[in-house]
Amino acid sequence: MRTTIHIVQRMSPGGLEALALQLVLQLPERHLLVSLEGDAGDLASKWSVLEPLGDRLVALGKKPGLDPLLIGRLARFIRERGASSVVTHHVGPFLYGGAAARAMGVKRLVHVEHDAWHYRNSRRRRLSRVLGRALRPDVVAVSQAVCEGLAGVFDPAGVKVISNGVDVSRFATTRSQARDALGLPHDSVVVGSVGRLERVKGHDVLVRAAALCPPHVRFVVVGEGGEREPLEALARACGVHERVHFVGHRDDPARLYAAFDVFCLPSRAEGLPLALLEAQAAGVRVVASQVGDVARGACPATGRSVAPDDPLALSEALRASLEDEGAASPRSFIETHFSWSATLHGYARSLGYGDVC
Repeated sequence: MRTTIHIVQRMSPGGLEALALQLVLQLPERHLLVSLEGDAGDLASKWSVLEPLGDRLVALGKKPGLDPLLIGRLARFIRERGASSVVTHHVGPFLYGGAAARAMGVKRLVHVEHDAWHYRNSRRRRLSRVLGRALRPDVVAVSQAVCEGLAGVFDPAGVKVISNGVDVSRFATTRSQARDALGLPHDSVVVGSVGRLERVKGHDVLVRAAALCPPHVRFVVVGEGGEREPLEALARACGVHERVHFVGHRDDPARLYAAFDVFCLPSRAEGLPLALLEAQAAGVRVVASQVGDVARGACPATGRSVAPDDPLALSEALRASLEDEGAASPRSFIETHFSWSATLHGYARSLGYGDVC
């Protein structure tokens, strides 16, 4: 039985990590997941969806900063597990995992890029260009926009697009069930957002937009991150702290999207975010920033997009979407264009498994 090792920076809640988890759980043969940072037990205790991995989740406890010795540790792990393939997600895992894989003679090295905005950093761009030439990975981009953003970093002939996808069957929660889970009144008007609370996700723009929306509209932000306290302070300063609710991390946001009348993605940069696809799989129309491949991922019949960093434009789009009560469900759009089956098959072929059922 072949063994494939997937490597991420830190296995904490996020779209990249959720995709890696599902690949490990659903691709054929044996797959292991390595988190460069953290402790496996601690990571699993904070994100219960990791529990099915058991001893297939390994964490190496990397500290901040460059750690050349980590390449040797990964190389030994690859040798001990007899891995025939290594999949790296993002630039840090590519640096350490890619070097370790090639040192151990691993023939199939796949590097997945989930966004390209970080390549605006010239140092990171140069590093990845050098690594790409030295390690010669098969590169996967999660969207066409990400693929285009990799121009000048990796050889375009070696980049394959495998679009993110979602399994719509996971999104069967009713509105009343979802609102009960969040403690929301069934008759309230709710705008929701799901994502890490970091500046790039633009939740500060959403808070400012909330102050421009009618006072009966509630806002629910699901997620954790370093910006939580500043965001809560901003909500108080804008006078919307009583109707902008930061509910923290939830293990299974798939059960929560149905609570929202509209889903908002106010990001400053993205690739093709899973949260955008998941909200629509739950039948919720979206308002999102015009970044990355968001325009392609939003249902053209029900979605709205605005320029990033514009609270007024965001508030106007939210109000228009909330007033559009007769809008069709975007669920069928996701089923047709962003199915999980197509995504899984794409990765299976990239790893040499052929099609999977």
